[in-house]
Amino acid sequence: MKKRKPPKANKKATLCWRCKKASGGYDCEWARKENYEPVPGWKAKQTTVLIEQSRTVDSFLVLRCPKFKEG
Repeated sequence: MKKRKPPKANKKATLCWRCKKASGGYDCEWARKENYEPVPGWKAKQTTVLIEQSRTVDSFLVLRCPKFKEG
C-alpha cells in the first residue's frame, strides 16, 4: 500500500494576521462565532491551513474585509 501524502496547505498569509480586531477575537465578528461563517462583504477563498507537520484544518484566506483595521 502506498504511503499517503499529507494535504498541501496554503502558504499565503490571510489579511486577518494584520488586523487589529483579530487580537483575542473579541472585536472580530468571525473569530467570535463558533461556526466560523464568513463575514458579510469578505473577499475570501476557502483554503487549508497547516497546524502541525501533517495536521490541517479548513479555513479561509481573507483577501479583503470591510471590518479590517491595520494593526
